[in-house]
Amino acid sequence: MSQIGHAEPHPPLAHASLELLAMALRARPTTVTELAILARATPAELRDRLAVLVELDLLALRGDDIGYRPPAQTVAALSARVLGDAAHALTTSLAEVDTLLTALPGLITSDLVGSPDGTGGGRELFHGPGAAHDLWRSLILQQHERRSACMMPDARPVLVPDSPLSDAWRDTLGEAEMQVRAILSLADMTRPESRPMLEAARASGVEFRAMRTPPSWFWLTDEAVGLPLRWGDPWPTSALLLRDEAVVSLMQGLYDTWWAQAATLAPTAHPWDAVLALMVDGATLEAASHAVGISSRTGRRRIEAAMDHYGVVGAVALGAAWQRERALSAS
Repeated sequence: MSQIGHAEPHPPLAHASLELLAMALRARPTTVTELAILARATPAELRDRLAVLVELDLLALRGDDIGYRPPAQTVAALSARVLGDAAHALTTSLAEVDTLLTALPGLITSDLVGSPDGTGGGRELFHGPGAAHDLWRSLILQQHERRSACMMPDARPVLVPDSPLSDAWRDTLGEAEMQVRAILSLADMTRPESRPMLEAARASGVEFRAMRTPPSWFWLTDEAVGLPLRWGDPWPTSALLLRDEAVVSLMQGLYDTWWAQAATLAPTAHPWDAVLALMVDGATLEAASHAVGISSRTGRRRIEAAMDHYGVVGAVALGAAWQRERALSAS
């Protein structure tokens, strides 16, 4: 740690290092010499890549001996560390987190293949055209609480009416009271043929928000997370269900950030719209309230209701969330 309390900068993470780690996790060589043979390289040629992995606690080295660490916990802890230091280099840090998330499913799969005891450790793999739906069914049926969250860059498989997946989704949502937060693409939210399924889902307890381009498909509960084997996949045919507290906690934090950034697309105007429109232009709360013919007290209540609605605190954050919603609705 530095004297001001921030972690010292860690070395850049390259795909070559992650590929070497995945190879090591699968084959479990016990020495650098054995790993070099597998990689068709000399130990000296691997030195830089191994140094990065050791520095990031993804591998341990004692002389020539290699020690292995569970990739899920390490990646989650490292991602949290990267985000915690994001003030120093925000763009680079977030790009590195995306690299880690991209690599995470593949690293866990490699670890599963090479695990000495062969146990899944709370991990399930799903393959085939129905992988995303099968994972979701397993996730929902096994969880103890009714709360879940998801992100779907391409939700057409469940929004197209009278298809096997959409019918199964609607039937499952109707089986019990559920609290679901869903981030969809703006295209899916505004497509006319999506409306019947969106209305049915809302009636079953699903709350929707929209982003122009959601980062990746995934499902999340308080106990588990379902990830595509390729982060960024809009509707995966290979997916991983992971019950790991560290990774679930990381994904919950990221999801809350994306949820705050996403826009609600309400069909009618909000009671606070007129007041907010004036305040965004620079009017005070009192002046805006009087301009629209309400008392300052009523105006304040509407602003408080707007903050609750958008999940933000403060006038600046509220104005940004409100403007983002209007921009998405108008596009």
